[in-house]
Amino acid sequence: MEKNNKKYEKIFDKILTTPPSNPLITMIILKVQKGSCSQIWDQINTILLAIKTNDIKSLKKECYNGFPDDNACLRALVWKYNLKYLSKDITKWEKILNMKRQEYKEIKNAFLLRLKEEYKIFDELENSDENKKDKLQKLSEDTDRRLLETINKDINRTHAQFDFFSKPVFDDSEMKNEDLLNLIQLKKNFTYNNFKEIYGKGNNFLKYNKNETHADVIERILYIYSKLNKDVNYVQGMNELIAPIYFSFFRDNNELEEKKIDIENIEADSFWCFSNLIGEIKNIFIKEKDNEEGGIFNIINKFEKLIESYDIELYNLFKNNNVSFIHISFRWFSLFFSQDFLMPDTLRLWDIFFCEENKLYFVYYFSLGLLIYKKNILINKDFYGIVKELQNLEDVDIEKVIEIGIKIKKEHGKKLDEIIYNNNIQKHKFSLIKKITNTFKKANQNIKQTKRHSTIIQSKKSKK
Repeated sequence: MEKNNKKYEKIFDKILTTPPSNPLITMIILKVQKGSCSQIWDQINTILLAIKTNDIKSLKKECYNGFPDDNACLRALVWKYNLKYLSKDITKWEKILNMKRQEYKEIKNAFLLRLKEEYKIFDELENSDENKKDKLQKLSEDTDRRLLETINKDINRTHAQFDFFSKPVFDDSEMKNEDLLNLIQLKKNFTYNNFKEIYGKGNNFLKYNKNETHADVIERILYIYSKLNKDVNYVQGMNELIAPIYFSFFRDNNELEEKKIDIENIEADSFWCFSNLIGEIKNIFIKEKDNEEGGIFNIINKFEKLIESYDIELYNLFKNNNVSFIHISFRWFSLFFSQDFLMPDTLRLWDIFFCEENKLYFVYYFSLGLLIYKKNILINKDFYGIVKELQNLEDVDIEKVIEIGIKIKKEHGKKLDEIIYNNNIQKHKFSLIKKITNTFKKANQNIKQTKRHSTIIQSKKSKK
């Protein structure tokens, strides 16, 4: 290992910024050093060099290959870069992180002050005998409590098979199992009446405490995002998009020997990366944009055309069984398969999805690859059998599907990319050409009529 360290010290010296060196990269290298093999050293070197030189092709190659689960720092770094949280200029990373983390802290504190005022109003109404029930109901409609209740219900379903999100952020050995179960049960039975008990002064919504779970943190992120982005607001399913981002960044922070959890920075980084991701795909979540470019119906329509273009037999199978493509792919494109696969598989897929400028680009190819992977099973099924098969993907070998998707992209990408990128453009071109053609036709008709009219006049003059 010492030989490897010396070998790569010289390489890293060329990558590290001065003076004296970029703390973020230094931290990454410290993490990579811990029990890493030379293959990981090669990968971190390639990634940092690709970012520093803006070598998109090399970086994409590493993303398609995926990152090792025992070195979460690589994934966290590249996700932050691919989600445009970190700039192309490595020398500005520390400044960007400090600035954005401070900005999130100030935003969070602003909501803290607002919620304190709401608690005060809540207390006054609760202590009033006059129409207390009606007033509490009105308060729930006029404030953010309905939003919080909606988010909370979704949060409790986030990767339910994975107990990470129900655990306290700060691992307190004094906390008994029954205490944790009671806390989780309290969250699941969330009502307006026990709002204070969960988010009240003793357990402030925007302050960390020893009982706060990971679910509480991502709930807060979604709440703040919703309040800041009224054009999108909160839409069911967003919990499935924030969860893998937060999990990945938490694991990155938790890799060092000290096990010092910097939850404020983890939350801030997760918030900004989530915000940037939604910013790129937000038309998926805006109902009014469903049929526009980037809207969910527009996306699924393109996917249908991909299937028809690539495999007409598969396309006819769905059509003959009256299987709507919305039935099978709505969740895939809106949640990036987060709800369909276990967390490790989701992280692996997102390594690829995020590296593309168009975050949906490889989702198309993976989805198409998935149908080809399942084709022999689907071919003999009816409507219910097809839908059921494609809603239960636990047995899918995602590496095999990725391989199929890459092969389709390599062999048929030129033709299929036209559908993904230029579908609307081609329609627009066709429409424009049609208009121009019609204009020329009318012009020619006018010219012919003018000539004919002129000929008639000349003929009449000749007769005279």
